[in-house]
Parts: sequence; C-alpha cells; structure tokens
Amino acid sequence: MPIPKLVVKFLLLFMTFIRHLIIKASDMTGVVLSGGESRRMGTDKGLLIAENKSWVKAAYDKLSTLGLNTVISVNSSQLELYAQQFERKQLVADNDSLHINGPLHGLLSVHLQFPSEDLLVLACDMIAMDNIVLAHLHQTYKDLPGKDCYVFQNDNGAQPLAGIYTASLLYRIFQENQQGQLQKFSMKHVLETSNTHLINIPVDWEKYFVNYNFKEDIDFQ
Repeated sequence: MPIPKLVVKFLLLFMTFIRHLIIKASDMTGVVLSGGESRRMGTDKGLLIAENKSWVKAAYDKLSTLGLNTVISVNSSQLELYAQQFERKQLVADNDSLHINGPLHGLLSVHLQFPSEDLLVLACDMIAMDNIVLAHLHQTYKDLPGKDCYVFQNDNGAQPLAGIYTASLLYRIFQENQQGQLQKFSMKHVLETSNTHLINIPVDWEKYFVNYNFKEDIDFQ
C-alpha cells in the first residue's frame, strides 16, 4: 500500500526540521585563545587570577554561556599546567606542522581538529568582556549568514580576538598555507582579505574590549 503524499510531505518536513536542529546545535565551537607567549606580561596570562578565577577559566565560562562546546587553544608547553584546570579533551595544542605565528596558529590548529565547525573566538586576556557582547556577536552571525568572519571595530580598528571565523574561511587559509601562498600571518591580514562583517562598538561597550598585556595594567589582583 503506497504511503499517502501528505504523510510523505510531513515526514520530509520533520526530517528537515530535525536536521536543522542538529546543525544549529553543532555547527560552532567556542575557542579561548591562550597559547601566546605572554612576553610583555612576564607570566602566563591565562593562569592569572581575577575574582577567584583564572583568566582562561573566566573566558571559558563566558563562551560556555552561549551553549557552545568550548575548547582552550594552548601551546605544547602549557598542556601540563592547563590539564590541572581542564580535561585533556578540552585542550587543543598548537599543531607543529603549521609553520605559522600568532593567534592564527591556534585558530588553524583548532580548525584541523574541528574542520566543519565555525569558531567563536575570545582571547583569554580580554577579561573585561561581557556576555551581552558575545551574545550580540553570536546573534549577528545567525542573522547575517554568508560572511567569512564577524568582528567588532572601533576607532582603533577591527578587534579580531573576539570574533567568529567560519570553517570555509579557515579551510581556505589552511590550503593557502599548505601551498606556500600565505604570505602574512596577522589577523589583520585575514580580515582585510576576507568577506568580513564589521560590527561597530557602542561607546558604552568600549570598556569590554580592553586587553591586559602588562603587569602595571592590572589593578585588581
């Protein structure tokens, strides 16, 4: 007995709906960038404490409030110390096969582990970042699909270390690097050569985008 067309149509709609939910639940990973050398600070910034919580844990918690599976990008020398705060599966060490410097090294290392995931990135030293800003970034990404990356900007330019980078963009950059065509490793270069959506930072949000790079910047320890 053939299945009625109405039932077939309902089943197709239901399967499409379920697939949509699965994709929406799993198409993005949160990334805390904590693999820098912290030369100016003189100590690992991610392990500094503010309000009884390490900087890296504070950033991790903020990304997790968005409902994202979140990982920590670290360099290999940090693995042992960071494993005291996080499960090993939550840590992604820089891939040594990538001869890249700076935050892009961490981003591509995470991309290689989660190649189908878009990445919502937050640097561990942006400790003033507020959840409302991250929620706005995430919502902008959902409302305006089709861009390569989504970042905030102010009078000082784009702020690349609190942004979203799509899997398709990261794959393109990875391929360019593999083929010896990636001449610059800066995040600024990534933004300038991509289909970037820039979000203007309201005046009352400027305080959330402060980076702490020197010990004298810290007055709450």
